[in-house]
Amino acid sequence: PPPAPVSKNAKRETSDKVQAPTPKPTGNERIYEAFNDLHTLATVFDKPLSPPAVLIVGQQTDGKSALVEALIGFQFNHVGGGTKTRRP
Repeated sequence: PPPAPVSKNAKRETSDKVQAPTPKPTGNERIYEAFNDLHTLATVFDKPLSPPAVLIVGQQTDGKSALVEALIGFQFNHVGGGTKTRRP
């Protein structure tokens, strides 16, 4: 069968559709983005910018990764089988 005829207003109809707004970043995402922006500026101006260093010590399954993730506000590690935390 022949293709269906295209309306003269087909282009107009598709361009008039309303797109969903982009979701606003959460507080933690905004902090992460702000640090990335600062790091970019530091690179542009050739000024070192080091993130704060934190050392957490504990036995296996003491919750070290959970503590770090709670402090930064998002999950960044992948938890493997059993009690292993693995970085990609």
